[in-house]
Amino acid sequence: MMYSLERGLKAEYEKDLYDPERVKAREVDRTKTDFARFVLEEWFPICIGLKWGDVDERCSTLTIQRNVVYTPQSGVVVGTPKTANSVRVIHVMQSTLSLLLMLKAQRKRENPGTILAGSLIFPGEAGIFEARDPNAVTRRVKRFMKVNRLPDLSPRSAAPKCQA
Repeated sequence: MMYSLERGLKAEYEKDLYDPERVKAREVDRTKTDFARFVLEEWFPICIGLKWGDVDERCSTLTIQRNVVYTPQSGVVVGTPKTANSVRVIHVMQSTLSLLLMLKAQRKRENPGTILAGSLIFPGEAGIFEARDPNAVTRRVKRFMKVNRLPDLSPRSAAPKCQA
């Protein structure tokens, strides 16, 4: 192609008039520790207490209005925040909302005839209305961090900061 351009022949397509610069591919780094820490610290306390009724599909928002704790006396308890100021609404990216809607469609297929608004998005093994044990989630996160050779991190340590 360049031969014909050098000889003064007309290019058949406009894109043939120039050689595009080759963009050098960037190396993909492993998950950065700081980013992993941020995601786990900010989202762990929020996610396990979310219900489908907290998702506003039209506005792409989630309403954060409950927490999940484990106590030896009561087991896994889903509760409300200590103050009304702890209830908050956060915006969700469209890609995340799409994934949530796909998960919701899957739950509807798995549980026909069930109204999902009161069920948890990330339920425990006992059923869609039962919360996960936060300690089990912590163990899985610790295992993930160890397998991927990331620093040890307990997502539960972020709970007081996220509730503030």
